[in-house]
Amino acid sequence: MKLALISLLDDGQDNSGPPGLQNIFDGSVLEQQVQFVRELGAETILLISAAIPGALMQRVDAFRQQDIDVKILRNGADLAKYGSEEGQFLFLGDGVLPGNEVRNALCGDGPESVFVVDNAEQYSDYERVDLTHRWLGVAVLDTSRLQELEAIPEDWDVGSALLRTAVQSGCQREVMTDDQIESGAIYALRNSDAISEYVQHKLHDHDRLRGNFLERFVTWPLARIGVRTLGAMKNAGQYLGVATTILGVFACVTAWFAWPVPTLVLLIIAQLVRKQREAFDIFSTDVDRHQSFSSVAVSIWSAALLILTVKISIPTVVIPNAVIMAGLLLNILAANKLSNNNKLEMFRPDLMLVLLLALTGGFFGQVFTGFYAGFLISALYLGLDTYFAKPKS
Repeated sequence: MKLALISLLDDGQDNSGPPGLQNIFDGSVLEQQVQFVRELGAETILLISAAIPGALMQRVDAFRQQDIDVKILRNGADLAKYGSEEGQFLFLGDGVLPGNEVRNALCGDGPESVFVVDNAEQYSDYERVDLTHRWLGVAVLDTSRLQELEAIPEDWDVGSALLRTAVQSGCQREVMTDDQIESGAIYALRNSDAISEYVQHKLHDHDRLRGNFLERFVTWPLARIGVRTLGAMKNAGQYLGVATTILGVFACVTAWFAWPVPTLVLLIIAQLVRKQREAFDIFSTDVDRHQSFSSVAVSIWSAALLILTVKISIPTVVIPNAVIMAGLLLNILAANKLSNNNKLEMFRPDLMLVLLLALTGGFFGQVFTGFYAGFLISALYLGLDTYFAKPKS
């Protein structure tokens, strides 16, 4: 589907404005919707809005600066110009954002369909289709239906008009169950409570992603605690990215003065900040902007460890220790990029684990013991990962 239509016709609760303009972290509901339809292949995105507030124009200008083809339309007559006899378009109602299950159902070609739920009291906020179903605000329709909107009055709801014509023609209904709705098949982000529930679901989904025992039980839980506070902070992702770089620079300074414990502590804090930014980026629609900080920060952290290695090594073992450190950093990179076995995932070495091992040794004046242990653990992990990845004969 190369065409998508997103509704901004609802004035919201207490005439506060379209739900699509509500904020979610460094973006808005609309930006989440635009990102969603683009991931499904939409090249042209139409926004239907009875009015054009300044906030909407700012969002659209930002889209255009990113070379995203977004257009604002005022009525059915404007929409009718995009009608054609071939192809389909994806329609999202006000503040509606599909989850992973519906995303998968929307992939690929198929007949016209509208997503509905049983007509029950808890779904009274959704538009009723008939006595049995209510529309969830997601539909895949033939683009020829847009031509039918040319003659509708300007005060009619375009979404309702499209829904009526689709239902009357016997369009396929995709019925969502209560369990599917509860698990986040479709989100109606029309108020702060609904957005909070969406955040909870997304964080819960991320809990099942990869990570070793430190990430699963320490760094990620800590990141979850702070993510809601960051959501209210403008440009928080950018600040976190800058913080990881600044902490790395300070670590280089302390490493130059051969202060191992302060260096390791600064780098550990940088890892915690990085994990916090990763939690933030789950909800960010501008992740690419933050990625530039990652490569810079990793390079600075690596430089800090190499500087520390040279500064605290006696002259006769500077080169061997530097080789060990370089090998350790490469092993960690390989462990994160080339991991093949889920059984070993809980024990996958990362920079945080190595830093904690080194810091433990540093309290007893044995920093390199921690680095050596990290090198051996990472090498053992890569060996086992390669072994278990081999096909059984």
